[in-house]
Amino acid sequence: MDKKEASYFISGEQYIKFSLTEKTLYVLGMMDSILSMLHMIDPDKYQTIKDKVRNMSSSQLRKVLDDYLKNDSHSLSICVARSFLYAIDEIIQE
Repeated sequence: MDKKEASYFISGEQYIKFSLTEKTLYVLGMMDSILSMLHMIDPDKYQTIKDKVRNMSSSQLRKVLDDYLKNDSHSLSICVARSFLYAIDEIIQE
């Protein structure tokens, strides 16, 4: 996946300052958006991600992003939604 910069609303640095509830709701919103869009534009990737996250709780999904941000300091300065996509790509490769 290309890691070029893009415009965004929330950076990783802003996200890590959110409360636990805000982080969880933000991640769930991103996951819903990702799955909704992929269902229409890339059904195979949609199914791959859906199968991987199907039994994950909201706190487990949040931890995927939180761990990614902890392990990649550059991710704090870019769009958190982009970092979430990179984190999801990593878990589907496992």
